[in-house]
Amino acid sequence: MIAATLLCALASSPAFPIAAAPPPPRGETSPARDVEVVVEHAGDSHLRDKLTRDMNLWCDAGGFLVGAADRGLIRTLRGMGLGVVELPELREGEELYLYEARMLETLAPAAVRSLYRRGGQVVAAAPPGACGAHAGFMGPVAIERRAVRPPRPLPPGAPTLEGVDAGSHPSDPRVQALVDQVSKANIEATNASLAANYSRNSTVSSYIDAARDQLIGQLQGYGLSPTTQHYSSSHGENVLVEIAGTRYPNQWVVLGAHYDSRNGGGASLPAPGADDNASGSAGVMELARVLSAGGPYERSLRFIWFSGEEYGLHGSKANAQSSASAGQDIVGMINLDMIAYRAPGDALDCDWLMSSTSLDLTNYCDRMAKQYVSNWASRKGSMLAGTSDHASYFGQGYPTAWPFEDVGQHCPWIHTANDSYPQATNDFDLALMITRGTAAAAASLAELMDLEIQHTQLADTQTDPGPYDVSCQVTSLTGSQVTAARVYYSVDQGKNWFSSPLSGAGSTWSGQIPAMGTPVWIRYYLMAQDDQGALEFLPERADATEEPFEFLASARTPIFFDDFETAGSNGWVHGMTLKQDDWQKGAPQGKAGDPGAAWSGSQCWGNDLGGGGWNGYYDTLVNNWLLSPPINCTYASRVLLEYRRWNTVEDGIYDRTKVKMGNSTIWTNPLFGEHIDTAWELARHDMTEIAAGQPAIQIEFLLETNMATSYGGWNIDDFGVYSLEPVPAGCPAPVPYCTAKQSSQSCTPSIAYLGEPSLSSPAPFEVVATRVVSNKNGVLFYGYDSNNKTFQGGWLCVQPPVKRTAVQSSGGNAPPDDCSGSFSYDFNALIQSGADPQLVLGRKVYAQYWFRDPAEPSGYGTGLTSALQFEVCP
Repeated sequence: MIAATLLCALASSPAFPIAAAPPPPRGETSPARDVEVVVEHAGDSHLRDKLTRDMNLWCDAGGFLVGAADRGLIRTLRGMGLGVVELPELREGEELYLYEARMLETLAPAAVRSLYRRGGQVVAAAPPGACGAHAGFMGPVAIERRAVRPPRPLPPGAPTLEGVDAGSHPSDPRVQALVDQVSKANIEATNASLAANYSRNSTVSSYIDAARDQLIGQLQGYGLSPTTQHYSSSHGENVLVEIAGTRYPNQWVVLGAHYDSRNGGGASLPAPGADDNASGSAGVMELARVLSAGGPYERSLRFIWFSGEEYGLHGSKANAQSSASAGQDIVGMINLDMIAYRAPGDALDCDWLMSSTSLDLTNYCDRMAKQYVSNWASRKGSMLAGTSDHASYFGQGYPTAWPFEDVGQHCPWIHTANDSYPQATNDFDLALMITRGTAAAAASLAELMDLEIQHTQLADTQTDPGPYDVSCQVTSLTGSQVTAARVYYSVDQGKNWFSSPLSGAGSTWSGQIPAMGTPVWIRYYLMAQDDQGALEFLPERADATEEPFEFLASARTPIFFDDFETAGSNGWVHGMTLKQDDWQKGAPQGKAGDPGAAWSGSQCWGNDLGGGGWNGYYDTLVNNWLLSPPINCTYASRVLLEYRRWNTVEDGIYDRTKVKMGNSTIWTNPLFGEHIDTAWELARHDMTEIAAGQPAIQIEFLLETNMATSYGGWNIDDFGVYSLEPVPAGCPAPVPYCTAKQSSQSCTPSIAYLGEPSLSSPAPFEVVATRVVSNKNGVLFYGYDSNNKTFQGGWLCVQPPVKRTAVQSSGGNAPPDDCSGSFSYDFNALIQSGADPQLVLGRKVYAQYWFRDPAEPSGYGTGLTSALQFEVCP
C-alpha cells in the first residue's frame, strides 16, 4: 500500500526501539534538545531541511514537523513568525501517532487522545494496541521518537536551483533513447501478472514467496542476476538487482517499490494489490529492463522490490539501515508506489509528494522528466497521515523523491479485494508517463559514461589584451569519436554568453576567447560532443548551475594590501553591537570547521580562532564586526576588492555573514543552505560603482547569529584593494562612467561591453546592460559628449542631442519582476552600416541604456544604467 498503514506494530517492536536517541551536539555550544513540539513550516521544504539539522526531527507530516527542540531554537522560530506548538506530556503506556482526521471519528475518545490538529491530520497519543483494528488505508503512522538524519546534498553537477527551466542544458540523445524504450505494454503485462496472485501479503510466506519468485524469474528472463535480502522471518525477502557504476561505483541511485499487498480485513483474504503496489513494482521492473540495457553509467544503479511495506516499511527500513551502516553514498532514492489509477475527469499528471522527500531531488527529477517526456505534467502535494518506503531512506539522511498518482483522488479500492486489474489500474498512460519521467531522472543522475575533459584554468593577466588561447584534452570513455568542442564565455558577469568553436584532432582541442578590452572579468566553460550525441561540460553543468571558470584581464595597481603579518592592527578595528566581540588576529587552530593555518604567513583575522580558552565556534545571539582602515580610491576609475576567505555559517535565515561598504552590502551568505568553505577561497568583488573616486572607503565584515547552532564563522587573509587600468592596445579600451539609477528591484544596473568598436572588423562590439528589471522595454541612446545632470530621478550621462536605437525587451525570469533582465546591442553593425555619418574613425561615443521601470519610487517609471565611453577604431 502507499501509506505505511499498519505502523502501529512498530510502536512495540524491539527491532525499532522508540527510546529517544538525540544526535550528539555539533559543538561545545550546542544546547540539549528537550521539548516535544510541532513546528508548522507550511510546506516550505527549504525550511524543513534546515530544521532537520537544527532540531531532533521525528516525523515530516507535509505541512508540519514533529520532534524535539531546545528552548532557544523555539524562541528563534517563533521570532521568525513560525507556529511552534509544545505537545503535552504522554501518559504512561502512550505513544505518538499521526492520524488522518476523519479516521478518528471511528475511534473511542478514551483510546486515542488528540494532541494537535492541522487540516486533515492529527497528532495523537494512544496505547500501542489501540489502533490495530482501525489501521485503514490512511494511517495511523507511528511516530518513532528517533532523530531523522540531515538530508545529504545532491552530487556535483546535479542542478538544484528551484525554478531553473528544463532545457537550460542540452538534452542527451542517449537518455532520450532510454526514455523512449519504456513500454506501456510491458508495464501493464507485469502489473496484470502480479495482480493475478491471490495475495502478496508479506506475513504469509506462501503468498510473498511466490511473488518473490515471480519477480526473480522475470528479471532472469532479462538476463539479470537478482539477489535477495533476508531481514525478517515474518515478512519475506527484498529482491534486488544492481548495475555497477564505472567511475563512481560507491555512489548509488536507488529505484524502489514494494511488491507486497494487503487486505485490511485480514491476512487470509484476497489482496491482488493491483495499484498498491503491483503498479509501482511493474514500473521498477520496466526501469530495470531498460536501464540495464543502456549504460555504462558513472554511478551505480540499484533496483529493489521491498516486502513488508504494508506492515511498517520493514523491508525498506532494513535496506536503508544496512546501506547507512555500510556507509553507502546513496545520491538519490526514487520510490514508485501507486502510479496507474486516474479518477474520471482527473488531469493526466504526476503528483510529487513532499512528506519525507527532498526538495532538491524532487525538483531535479521533475526537470529531467519535463526535458525528456513530451507530455509531462506535474504538481506537488502531501499525503495525509501516510507514507511509503522512501521515508526509510529519508530517515537515514538520503535524498528521496515520490512520484504518485493524484493524491486527492487516488485509487479508492486499495487494501481490499477490489484493488484488482484492470479496475484499480485503469490508466497505464499515467503509469507510462511517470515511469518514463523516473527513467529520465535516474539515467541523468547516474550519468551515462561519455567524455572526460581536462583543462588548466586560464590565469589572471595584467599585460595580455587578448585574444586568449584555450586548450583542452577530450577523451571518450566509451570508445566514441569526439566530433566537436566549444568554449562559452561571458564578460563582467553578464548574463549574455557567447561561444567560439575549438578545433582539434584526436584528443587535443584548442581555440580562442576573443579580445574584449580591459579591464574585464571573463567567465568561461568548455563543452565537448561525440558522434553518439553525448555532451560533456567542464565544469560539469556549468551551463546550468555550477560556477564556471573565470580570470581577470587587467593591469592591477595596489591601493591597499594587508596580509596581517605585521605587529599591531594596522588600522583595523573591531567591536560588537550585541553580546560578544570574538574577532581575533592570529593563527587559526582548525577548530569548528576553521582552517588549520593562515592562507599566507601565519596570521589571519577571524571569529574565535580557537586559541587557549576558545573552542572555535562563534556564540549565539551575537552581532559583531571587523572594519578596515580608510582606503583612498580617489584616483581609481575601477576598483577591485580581493581577499582570501574561509567561512562556515548556518543558513542566512538564521546566521548571516556580510561584507559591506557603508550601507552597501557587497556579499552575504545565501538564505537557504549552510555556507561551508572547506578550503581557502578567493573572493573578488567589483567595487567600481560604490568605491571609484571615493577618498576614504572602509570595508566591513559582519557576523549576526541567532539562538541555535554555531559554526566557525569568518576567517580572512591577504586583503587587498586594487585599481584596474586598461591594458595598452592599439585602440583605447571603452571606459564606464557616470552613476546608474537604482531600480525598483533594489538593483543597480550596469553597462559593459564585449569586443572592440571598429570600422572594419567583422566581430561584434556588444554594448551590454545587466541587472536591469526583467521583461521591460528599453533603448540604447548615444551622443558625442558626456553629461552628468539629474534626469527622471537619476542621471543623464549623455549630452543632448541624443540618438537612440530600436526598442528591445530585457527578457529575464518570468514574473514577478526581478533583476534578471539584460540588453545587448551590436554597435559595430551600426558603425559599419553608414546609417550615422558621424560615426567616423576616432569619434568618441557616449552611450547609456534607458528602460521602463513602472514600480520605481521616483515616479518617472524609468530606469537608467551607468554609461560607456568608447572610440571608433580602424
